Amino acid sequence: MGAAGPKVGQSVVDLIEEHGINYQRQMTIKNINPAVKEVIFENGATKKADLLITVPPHKVPDLLKEASLTNAAGWVPVDRETLKTKYENIYAIGDVAAVSLEGKYKPDKPLMLPKAGVFAHNEAEVVAKNVASLIKEDGKQVAFDGQGSCFLELGDGTAAFAEGNFFALPHPKVTMKGPSRLLHQEKVLYEKYWFKRWF
Repeated sequence: MGAAGPKVGQSVVDLIEEHGINYQRQMTIKNINPAVKEVIFENGATKKADLLITVPPHKVPDLLKEASLTNAAGWVPVDRETLKTKYENIYAIGDVAAVSLEGKYKPDKPLMLPKAGVFAHNEAEVVAKNVASLIKEDGKQVAFDGQGSCFLELGDGTAAFAEGNFFALPHPKVTMKGPSRLLHQEKVLYEKYWFKRWF
């Protein structure tokens, strides 16, 4: 949770390690040998793994690259408040969008808004309201504010909750509550609300 800051990040690591899970920092997987259940890292280190859970690399659809919307890093740069791209009337939200943060924890290390569903949801609402406002010509434009939150499922019927303002200065202001059983119940209720069929 790099953009959430070192304090929140260390809290998450502590929660993981309390459950006997060894957290490896700054380790990039180079290869996997399933025959011997071994993970090979770019630095040459190897680790045995009974269970490996990984996320495939994120990337934008080829269409966005072909449309010259992406930057050198492969993402679509946008205005952080309007989600507008460099082209008129073209917006990008969610995982494809590169939202730069002004705040930093280290002066030489720029931050980007995390790629998380809460931000995609909030960005979508901003873009939808602004497009509707342009159509209606009512001048009621709104701005994405960088607010975000998420539950952290921890097992044993407990969860933690992190929330904050990622646009804050001099760096994002994020706090974490929990873990607790009450937060887990809130998470379950939120998921029921989120996945409810409204139509």
